[in-house]
This record gives sequence, C-alpha cells and structure tokens, in this order.
Amino acid sequence: RRMKRTQAERTEATVTALVDAARELFATDGYESTSLAAVAVKAGVSKGAVYHHFGDGKRQLFRAVFAQEVERMA
Repeated sequence: RRMKRTQAERTEATVTALVDAARELFATDGYESTSLAAVAVKAGVSKGAVYHHFGDGKRQLFRAVFAQEVERMA
C-alpha cells in the first residue's frame, strides 16, 4: 500500500520539477524566450504553481536554477 506524501514532500517535488524544467528550457531556448507557461507545461504543473513557488516570476526561478548549478559544480 502506498503512503501519502506529506505537504513538504509534494512541495519539494513540485519545486524540483519546476527548476529542472526551467534549467532545460533556459539552456535550449534562452532566458528571454522561455515563458513561465512553457516551464509549467514541461514540469507538468499549473502556471499558478509556478507563481506559488516563485512569486517573483522568471527572475526568481532563474536564480534557483543558477544556485542549483553552482551547488552541483561545488
């Protein structure tokens, strides 16, 4: 029987999906050409979820992607 995920686990999964999708789209399409709607579709979430987790929009999402990449290189 499958255990229900906690809210924190669901949040982490959503944020991870958004950052991963954004990283891929920024890399292939560039920052300017990447829309939050495209990130949401690629991550499999609503556009509202993007704003819920990244209230400042694309700039905040880009910072999260950048921070993750810096952490990976360290």
